[in-house]
Amino acid sequence: MRKVPAVLVSVLLLLAVCGGVVYLRPELAPPGPLHPRYIVHEIRGDRIHPFIATDPHKMYSITLWDVRWPIFRKELYNYDEFVDYMVQGFTAVNPNVRVEIRLFDLATSSDELRSAIEAGERPDVLAGTFDPALAERGLLVDLSPFFDEAEAGRFVPGALAPLVVGGRIYAYPRWFEPQYILANATVLARIGIDLDAIRRNGWTWQDVAGLGARFKSTDVIPLILDTSDPQAFETLVLSAGGGRAFDGQGTLVWSEHDLAPLVSVVGTLMKQGTLPSPPSRYRASQAELFWSGRAALLGPASSGFLRYVRERAGGAVRAPSGESKIPGFDIAVLPLPGKQGGRGELLGSLSSLMVFDCGDRERARIAVDFARFLATWCPTRVTDALQLVSCHTECLDRSLAGLIVKTGTDWISQGLTGGATVQAGPATGLDVRQLQGLSRLAGAVKSFWDRPVPAVKLVESLHKAMTTGQPGPKPKAP
Repeated sequence: MRKVPAVLVSVLLLLAVCGGVVYLRPELAPPGPLHPRYIVHEIRGDRIHPFIATDPHKMYSITLWDVRWPIFRKELYNYDEFVDYMVQGFTAVNPNVRVEIRLFDLATSSDELRSAIEAGERPDVLAGTFDPALAERGLLVDLSPFFDEAEAGRFVPGALAPLVVGGRIYAYPRWFEPQYILANATVLARIGIDLDAIRRNGWTWQDVAGLGARFKSTDVIPLILDTSDPQAFETLVLSAGGGRAFDGQGTLVWSEHDLAPLVSVVGTLMKQGTLPSPPSRYRASQAELFWSGRAALLGPASSGFLRYVRERAGGAVRAPSGESKIPGFDIAVLPLPGKQGGRGELLGSLSSLMVFDCGDRERARIAVDFARFLATWCPTRVTDALQLVSCHTECLDRSLAGLIVKTGTDWISQGLTGGATVQAGPATGLDVRQLQGLSRLAGAVKSFWDRPVPAVKLVESLHKAMTTGQPGPKPKAP
C-alpha cells in the first residue's frame, strides 16, 4: 500500500516531463485535446487556436469572398483564373477541403458585402480592407494564438499593426497599395532636386512649395494635385497632419483643426507658384500633361495610375495624340510630403484576409490555414499586374521589382519593414458609410479646389453637404 503513492508520483512526474517536452516541441504530438498546448490555449480562453484537431477523413467546405481585381487583359491572364489556380494549390495539399469562391466587383462590392454580412450571410475568409467593427462585434476569429514571434516575423510590421484591435490580431495582411507623388525624375534632376535624398529622408510640403521658383523660367507645371476625387482630398488632409474624415459610425468628424493644415499648404503652394490657381485648372488634363513631360509632380497617385502608365508605355492604351511610347524622361515615385518630413508614416490602402467564426471550430481552424496560405502566397504575376506590394517579407522585394518604376522604391520597403505607421488612406472595401459620406462631400470638395476658402468655411460647407447634399459619383476604385 505504501508503494502506490510513490508509483503515482512517478507516473505524474513522468507525465509532467513528457508534457513539458511536448509543449516545447509541439510537433512531437498531433493536435488534439490531450496536447499540452491545446490545454494551455483552452485555459487562456482561446476559442480557435493551432492545436484544434481536424479529421483528414472528413470533408470540409469553406467559402472565400474576394474582390475581382482589375486585370483587364483577359487574353493574357485574369483574376478569376488566378483565384481558381490559387485554390487548387491549397486543396492539393488539403484534399478533404472544398473552397467555394465568390468574387465582387470593385465598384459595386461595398453595399452588397455589408448587406450580406448584416443579414447573417458570412464567408469563412474575407479578402478586403480590414474593418475593426467586425472584430469589435466578435464576428472575426482572434488570430493572436497563431502569431508567435516567428509567424509575426513573416509579415512586415507596418502592415501587421493596423490589424490589431484591443491588443489582438484579427487579420492577415495581404497587399499594400502605397499612395505617393509621381515625379518626372529627369526634369527634377535638371533643376538640381536630389531625389535620392527625398526617398531617403522624406520631405515636407514646405519643400514642395519651394519648387515653384525653380520652374519660373520653364514651361513645366511644378505640381498638379488630384482635385477630382474626395478620397484623394482625404489623403492630402492626412499628409498635412489632419485626421480621417469619418469615425467608425460614419459620422463626419473633420474640424477646423483637421483641415487648417491642408488649407494653409494649398495657400502656400499657390502663393509660391508651385500649384496652379485655381488648383483645379488642370483637372481634366493632368494625365496627358504628365505623360507629355509638361508636369513635374502629380499626386496623390496610387496603383491605378501606375497601371495606366505601364499600359500606355506598352501601347495597350492609345494616347489622344497617338503616342505609343513614353517620352524621354524617367518616372519616380516619391513619398507623400509630411507635416514635418521624415518617413515615419506611410499612407495607403491595406488589403487583408479576415476569418469569420461561423460556429464550427474545426472549420474555422481550416479557414485560418487557408487565409494564411493566401497571405504567404507570392503571386508576382498578379501583384505585377496590379502594381501592388506584398506584405509578406519573402515576397516584398519581388513585388517591388514588379512596379513599372524600377528604382527608388526603397522608401516603401524600408517603411514597411521598419515598422512605420501605416495610416489607412481612402476608404474602400467594407467601409460603406465612409464611401457614401465621401460621395456626399464630392461637391463641396470640388468647390474648394475651384476656389479655396479658409478652413472654417470649408468645414461649414462639408458638414452642410452631409445634411443637404445628394450623393455624388462614387469615389473612383483603386
